[in-house]
Amino acid sequence: MLEVKSEPRYVLVKVTTEKLDAKVAATFKDEFHKVLDQYDAFVVLDLTDVSFIDSSGLAAVVYCFKMTGIKDELAICASNERVLHLFKLTRLHDMINIYPSVDEALAALQ
Repeated sequence: MLEVKSEPRYVLVKVTTEKLDAKVAATFKDEFHKVLDQYDAFVVLDLTDVSFIDSSGLAAVVYCFKMTGIKDELAICASNERVLHLFKLTRLHDMINIYPSVDEALAALQ
């Protein structure tokens, strides 16, 4: 479900499932927590392959935000219009830096 790539300044966590919903939310949170236990770095959460998020998936994303501590320790990459609309509707985009691509998130780190 998660592919992790560690670099000196950040950890890229790519969600490889198309749907972040009630079926996978608990596993997602567990795997994300393990990543945080293993790495102490800025986290880029890549949701570019995710096309659907339900309320359980949204709660899991908020969990990621809370686990990283503060806004400047997490960036989200999302390009799907439905996912972006959900982030805007819930005003999550006001709390977390959201970028349309991994490259743009990494550029913002510079």
